Amino acid sequence: MTSSVENNLLDDLFMGCAFAAYVELAIACGGIPNSEATRRLAYHHYEQALADSRRCGKDRLRSSPVGCTMCSQKGDA
Repeated sequence: MTSSVENNLLDDLFMGCAFAAYVELAIACGGIPNSEATRRLAYHHYEQALADSRRCGKDRLRSSPVGCTMCSQKGDA
């Protein structure tokens, strides 16, 4: 992959939350996490980020340096 493709992939809110979920579970279990647990946690992080953005205004994810509060994905996508 080129770096621009990689950057665009991780700039996506869901992909950022999914990556964060994978890393979080990998650290917690000390190895490769279960794919179903990763999927569920990724959706949880994503839904929480969407709820936060709706509560604070739709442009919050774009303008915030934090973006996804549950998974630390940066805004300004």
